[in-house]
Parts: sequence; C-alpha cells; structure tokens
Amino acid sequence: MSSKEKLGIVGVGNMGEALAAGLCERGEEQIELIVFDIDKTTLENVAQKYDLEAADSLEALVVKSDYLLFAVKPEAVQQVAKRVTEYIEGWPEAEKINGVISIAAGLRTDYLRRFLPEEVGIVRVMPNTPLKIGEGMSFLASEPGDRRPDLLSLTENIFSSLGRVEVVDEGKMNAVTALSGSGPAYVFYFLEALKEAGVYLGLESKIAESVALQTLVGAGRLAEDSSEDFYALRAAVSSPGGTTVEALKHLEENGLKGKLQEAIKKAASRAAELEQQ
Repeated sequence: MSSKEKLGIVGVGNMGEALAAGLCERGEEQIELIVFDIDKTTLENVAQKYDLEAADSLEALVVKSDYLLFAVKPEAVQQVAKRVTEYIEGWPEAEKINGVISIAAGLRTDYLRRFLPEEVGIVRVMPNTPLKIGEGMSFLASEPGDRRPDLLSLTENIFSSLGRVEVVDEGKMNAVTALSGSGPAYVFYFLEALKEAGVYLGLESKIAESVALQTLVGAGRLAEDSSEDFYALRAAVSSPGGTTVEALKHLEENGLKGKLQEAIKKAASRAAELEQQ
C-alpha cells in the first residue's frame, strides 16, 4: 500500500477497544484508525486513551474511512449495515467504502451481503481478546468466490500484527468460534479454579493467583516449544503413584475432559443458532 488506508472501527466496546489497543501498540503501520461508538462516553474514553480520531456519527465515519470494521453486537449489525449503505448510495464512486470486516459472531458473509452494496467486499473474522497484547488467534473467511482478494490480504495484514491468523472455509467458523473465540473464557475459568484450590489449601490469595498464572503460562510455552504432543507432555509430569497421577485420576473419574468437550460443542451449537437467527 503506497499510502495509509483509513480503517473505521464501528463500536469500541470490549473487542473493539482490544483491536484499537493492539493496532495502536503494534499494528500495521499503513493503517490509520478512526473510531465511532453510539455511547459517547465510551467513544471519548477510547479515543483519548489511544490518541485516536473519533467520528461524531456513523455517517462521518463512513465519509472518512476506506474500510469499515464492524465490532458491534450481532443484533446491531443489520441496522449498521443498512445505514452504511444509505450513506454510500448517491456518493461519487471515488468516495465509496472498499470493504467491510466483520467480527460479529454467528453472522455469515451471505447474511451481511443482503444489506451491503455489491461493490463493497466482505471478510468475516473470529478473533479473541489476547490480540490486545499481540497474542491473538484470528480466523478469517472471505465470501464465496473471494471477489475481493485485496480485502482479504488487508485483513490478514491487520490481524497478523495482533497474533496468529488462519484463513478457513466459512463452514468451520462455528467450530473456531467455540474453541478459540470463546477459549480465553475457559482458560480464565480454569485459572479461577486453580487459584481457589490454592487458597483452600492455605496459600495467600495473591500467591495462589501468581502460582496459577505462571503455571499456565509456563506450561503453554513449554508445549509451544516442544515437539511432543500434549499427551506426552502430560505423561512426563505424571510419575507412577505420585501426586499428579492422583489428581488426574480424580479428574478422569469425574469426566472433566468429556464435560469440557461437551461445553465447547454447546458453544458451537449456539454459534450455529445465531447463524440461523
């Protein structure tokens, strides 16, 4: 890109702010951010916090942007897309939005296409919140036929600066939503359990929290750097007749693995329900 592309973020709630924070800290240098949110207090706080230009209306954001990123709740996307289309219609060709990037869970590209002009490209993304610190996992899916490969390339550049990126068939989006998009919440839930167990066993709360977090971080990095699979790494810690085996035996007897897998399947089913709605 020879000059900066202007990316307008529609919605700066939890994920919208995480995106803004990540891009400001380590983002694609050829991207200039502009933000908008219907909550004026939230908009002002995020704009000031990251020294970003804030649009005072959705129309103003559309006028200023080359691309839009929808970071609003799924139920608000249809209204936003319709309003964007209203603003685009009647404009000179040179001023039209080139593409829309949507991170709304459960909304397929063919659904978004119903409310956006044909010439506006669409890419769907399922990120997760660690992108705020450059450790995100984002999955990208373009429209059937990939009519705008330039938009997919731009989106890859944006999200690869915030962590890892995989381009997948859109049919896999419910699975990655359940596993990766919701995944940080499962990890935080596990950390809560470790901390509470440590406190029960007599550790001070801050120490238990620190131990739980470092154990998780260390194990994750060990797994990342190792050529062995997860089972082999677990077995290496599980000495026969030892403390680890006793704990794992209890988890197996109580079906923890199966319950976790069922929970993730429930999340995937919910994502499919959102698609149907």
